[in-house]
Amino acid sequence: MKACSGYLYELLSFFARKGDGDMSEVKVLIKELEAYNRMKEELLKKYKDKVVAIKDGKVIGIYSSEEEAYKDIVEKYGPIPVLIKRIVRKERLEYLPAYTYGLLSTVIR
Repeated sequence: MKACSGYLYELLSFFARKGDGDMSEVKVLIKELEAYNRMKEELLKKYKDKVVAIKDGKVIGIYSSEEEAYKDIVEKYGPIPVLIKRIVRKERLEYLPAYTYGLLSTVIR
């Protein structure tokens, strides 16, 4: 599972293992990302370049944009942890300097 999950999976897994504070939402997103990876080939065949929303391991919507997905999910379910992800074969690497340099837990006074 790890090989096809990419950097997002690694990042979420790191924070889940670290265990600072309430990590329940991170753990939910890891499970949703694992569900996405199980369904990825089928999703690519039907919905390549669309955006999928996954909740409880099931597809709850297919959209044209992340914004459209977010608005629809919040309207239907409220502010819940749900995976919203573009369906692409090759994942794009994202750089998050706050994570890279440990700035997430830095206190500025």
